[in-house]
Order: sequence, then C-alpha cells, then structure tokens
Amino acid sequence: MKNFKIWSLVALMLAIVACEPANNGGGSGSTQSLVNEWHMVSWNNETIAADVYIAFKEDGSFELYQRAYTVLYKLYKGTYTVEGTTVKGLYDDGKPWSVAYNYAISKDGATLTLTSDGFNAVTSVYEKCEIPQEVRDEVEITRAAEADPIL
Repeated sequence: MKNFKIWSLVALMLAIVACEPANNGGGSGSTQSLVNEWHMVSWNNETIAADVYIAFKEDGSFELYQRAYTVLYKLYKGTYTVEGTTVKGLYDDGKPWSVAYNYAISKDGATLTLTSDGFNAVTSVYEKCEIPQEVRDEVEITRAAEADPIL
C-alpha cells in the first residue's frame, strides 16, 4: 500500500516549481540547523511529480505544504524535535510522522537531505527556498485520511 501511495504521488503531479534561494539563515556543515524553508526536488534520486514545501521554524514548529493526490496544496502543521542528526515530528492532531528521518545539510546550506529510518528507507532532497506566497494563499488545512502527508 505504501508503494502504491508513493507511485500515486509521483503519477499525479506534472512538474516541480523552481525556487530562488531563501535569504534566511546560512552557515555550513551537515549538522546545521533545519530552521529554514525548503522545497523538495527529488525522491529516491528521481524527480518527483508532487510539489512539497516544508518550513522548520525556530520555535520547534513546522508547516508542510503539499500538493499530492489533490489539485490544491494541503497544509499540515505540527512540532518537530531534533536529536543529533535525527528529526521527528508530531502533527497538530497528535499523530506522529510515519517515521523519523536522518538529515544532512550541504556545506553551503543550500540542500537538505532527509533519509527515513527503517526498512525500505526513502531519501528525499530539498533545496532552500522561500515558500511562494501563492502556495500559502492556496492551501486547504486538512488531515484527511485520503491525503496523507509526505512525512
């Protein structure tokens, strides 16, 4: 079922929106803070058809904007915690992310790589970019069963 969801995600979207780098944050090193806005550019070394943005905020909250399985972006909010190079999350409705993720940030701070823990690990790559205002304006806030979040 999980593979079906992944392939459905890939099949439903047609293109990835290009981004300009965000101006918030900087630095170098693989353990750099996650605090920033990110745009997914690949899933298991393949270009994806879904459009996903995530903002990790300084207060430990996150906002996940996702256009998959639907025409409109969906917004999922919650909190995250970091232990070493592992990040875990909890949605506002109390449900945890499906798995924890090991993360690495490129030395120039422009790329975030998340690799899921467990069997059948998935690697997703994000580029730093500001979430476009049109994405923020378009969202529907949901936690509907038919639109599972990417994390």
